[in-house]
Amino acid sequence: MDSGIIIRGVRFTYQQLINGDFIPQSDFEKNVVDFTRLWWGNNNSFEMKTSGSTGEPKTILVTREQMIGSARNTIKHLGLKAGDNALVCLDPAYIAGKMMLVRCFEHELNIILSDPKANPLIDTPSAIRIDFVALVPLQLQQLVKECRDRLNKIQVVIVGGASVDKHLENDIVNLNCDVYSTYGMTETVSHVALQKLNGNDRSQYFEALPGVDLDVDDRGCLTIEADYLPNKIVTNDMVDLVDQKRFVWKGRVDNVINTGGIKISPEVIEQKLSSIVLKSTIAADYFIGGIEDETLGQKLCLFIEMSSLGHESLEKLKEEAAAMLSKYEIPKEIRLVDKLVRTPTGKINRKESIYLSPVQIHKWIRRG
Repeated sequence: MDSGIIIRGVRFTYQQLINGDFIPQSDFEKNVVDFTRLWWGNNNSFEMKTSGSTGEPKTILVTREQMIGSARNTIKHLGLKAGDNALVCLDPAYIAGKMMLVRCFEHELNIILSDPKANPLIDTPSAIRIDFVALVPLQLQQLVKECRDRLNKIQVVIVGGASVDKHLENDIVNLNCDVYSTYGMTETVSHVALQKLNGNDRSQYFEALPGVDLDVDDRGCLTIEADYLPNKIVTNDMVDLVDQKRFVWKGRVDNVINTGGIKISPEVIEQKLSSIVLKSTIAADYFIGGIEDETLGQKLCLFIEMSSLGHESLEKLKEEAAAMLSKYEIPKEIRLVDKLVRTPTGKINRKESIYLSPVQIHKWIRRG
């Protein structure tokens, strides 16, 4: 328990947090203190909330040994060492925040605590060196815009919780810090694979961490075995498996849309659209969903959040997208909604969002 934690500029030992010498001033700080007490109280199991991105959130039990094993794999792969400073700005109410704390506890990293706001560096003194941080895409996007120089001085950045779109990928490709996209879930005790997004060694593949082996089932969905997990994990993530250590993520099998007998992965269309969105004033607040249709069974629709829509005409977007997408991938409609439904961790809840009442409906351009 030699390492410490800096909260609002003041350094505390873990023992001080356990003894009650620090009074939390937010739910985030309370969650950090509560988990610290549980961990150093040698609890052997911990309740974890799943994100709810593919259904109702649920609570599962994860053991101490599993968390230590996951933390060990991450630290080893990223080359972090005792005495490094880690910025913790994800809420430990969820697995990502808890695992950042465990990595620090078990490998003697110093914790710099920052509220999980869009720019977590804004309240962190510039004199404090940051070696390691875990972010969600929105936070990384804000740091690129508002404090790129400070971001460049960080050694390792991991980003997860949602996909990194093409716009953000282009923004970070020339950063000096090492940026990795993460793949994992609560059931795998945080990430089990990383994809390097920048530098000369950037990769098009997710690569499994040490002690993790990959395969696919008969649906083409990823299966995961890890030396710290008691059972094989069967996911609903469709992948192109390169070998037992590398894969390309394609989308969720439970998101597949059957339109006129043709099965379409919405994530594939969204990835193609992102290159068009790069040149427009539409942010990443959109998704492809399937609406019930008497003729097609399901019809493809593009849902866009009104608050993320700029003044640029949708006609240009429709024209460019129609030239890029195959005839089966072109949505029948664009539905503009006030605000998309999101999970507690900020992901778009597709299943709930498709039932939102549209403010406007635009027919898609048709090919001859």
